[in-house]
Amino acid sequence: MWDLFVQSIGSLGLILYLISYQVRKNRSLIILQALGAGAFILQFLLLGAYSGCSSLLVVMARNLVASRRGKNPIFDSQVWPILFASLLLISAIVLYSGWHSPLLQIGAIATTFAIWRGSARGIRMANLLINSPCSILYDAIIGSYAGVVSESIGALSIVISIIRFGWSNMEGEEIRR
Repeated sequence: MWDLFVQSIGSLGLILYLISYQVRKNRSLIILQALGAGAFILQFLLLGAYSGCSSLLVVMARNLVASRRGKNPIFDSQVWPILFASLLLISAIVLYSGWHSPLLQIGAIATTFAIWRGSARGIRMANLLINSPCSILYDAIIGSYAGVVSESIGALSIVISIIRFGWSNMEGEEIRR
């Protein structure tokens, strides 16, 4: 019964992430993704995956700051990716519990630098080649089945966007700051 409860929390996170991509307003997307991350944080906590909890907390803060880029010069600073990468590295060291425990931090660090670089192509590649595989492996090891599904859907979505828009059409595409 406990396992079903823990997996249902992850399923709630998955549902919130899926709904977030169907809303029109960025604010709604950010709120729904934060709630989805919160559900996964709770699931990771109940699974004893503290490294995953800390990684998701940092990623939530990173995404909030990244969503404010271009609206206030303070959020455009190159200090932010260094700060977030440092927090992720510290949490990986402090909460190390085996070879798998820093996987989420590795993926989040790669994605963080790609986000601040501003290239849509770079963000997709960091997510597809580093973040998604690390997250899927981490989720599978700790037993977050909804996490595996969520990350797999995310990776598939990236592949679909590359096929749909064409790789060469993404060259030079910049994320608005």
